[in-house]
Amino acid sequence: MRVVAAVLFCLAGGIVCAQAQSAAPLTEQPIAQMTPLPDYPVPLAADEQPSTQQSQPVEVQPSSTATAKPADQTGSLPPAQQVAVTCPGNPDALGTSRVITIAPGEFSLLGTIQYKQTLPLNDHEVVLTFDDGPIPPYSNIILSALESQCVKATYFMVGEMAHSYPAIARRIYNAGMTIGTHSQDHPLGFQRLSMQRVEREVDGGIASVDAALGNEPNVTAPFFRIPGFGRNNAIEAFLKSKGLVTWSADIDTDDWWRGTSPGAVVQRAMRRLNAKGRGIILMHDIHPATALALPALLKALKAGGYHVVQVVAAGERPKSLPDLVATRAEQRGNWPRVLRVSDLKKTPAHAAGRHRIKKLMASRHHRVKTASAPEADGNYAVHAWENHGQF
Repeated sequence: MRVVAAVLFCLAGGIVCAQAQSAAPLTEQPIAQMTPLPDYPVPLAADEQPSTQQSQPVEVQPSSTATAKPADQTGSLPPAQQVAVTCPGNPDALGTSRVITIAPGEFSLLGTIQYKQTLPLNDHEVVLTFDDGPIPPYSNIILSALESQCVKATYFMVGEMAHSYPAIARRIYNAGMTIGTHSQDHPLGFQRLSMQRVEREVDGGIASVDAALGNEPNVTAPFFRIPGFGRNNAIEAFLKSKGLVTWSADIDTDDWWRGTSPGAVVQRAMRRLNAKGRGIILMHDIHPATALALPALLKALKAGGYHVVQVVAAGERPKSLPDLVATRAEQRGNWPRVLRVSDLKKTPAHAAGRHRIKKLMASRHHRVKTASAPEADGNYAVHAWENHGQF
């Protein structure tokens, strides 16, 4: 799998999102001078159209052994733990309202994009999920944004990515996030693979994530999201036989669309969420647009009266894992990207943020060449790294 890198700071909705001091420093990281995201809502750009690769939703019958009750029937919710609403250093944080614990066999298939049942959430409750990582610097930036708001999420990690970046995987775990799996290599056309290959992908992904997390008991939740939503009955039966809960989603942000802007990710996510009123939100922690959009999305969720719910598996698990020293690749990544930078209003806070970025970059010894495309083409900043060429 190709590896992505290029963002250190993001200015979003008046909020400066920076790498947390507790994380491994992102050394020698090229940075574009970026203008802030607009206040939500923003109009959908003309180029925000779905790729032809987008899979069509498939509806299947709910499992006879894992039928979720209607979301309004709070008396039948899985065991839930209320979470303190205070967030140290951020009294206005979105926070995490409660935790739902899923017992073995309680659910089999989740997410109305593909299935008839989903998590029994109350109105205006959401579960945030991120696929495909971990990868620098985006996974670190996204985690810092979540931590700044005391928000807990569920990560569906790809095995080869966790193997390549175990320090980031452990940082995510130690932040209290739930970690599920997303296959070993994220092959395309998952539904067309032989069952032998499916078994290798599932078992290999779990083994790689477990190893990245030190092979401690229960560090990896028995939650699995099929790559590309490439389901079929045989795959789902196999996952169920292994005691895995198959997660689809209720709201897809489509943050992976080629050329999508951070503002469009926020607008699209909130429009679809408002139409449903609750649900599992799908994002990816490997895309720069997602890293740039997340602070504004969290702000929009709070403004809209939404509450975040964390989902965990039953059973005891270690509270924390020993930190690992981040490798050079984990610190800086190695794949140049193209980032959209919109012509939006500038504030003193944004100017201060850009000034801090310039001061930080002045201490870097790695030379960066930056070329700006014409504003008529969407005002893109294209980064060229020495020995890498342009993407």
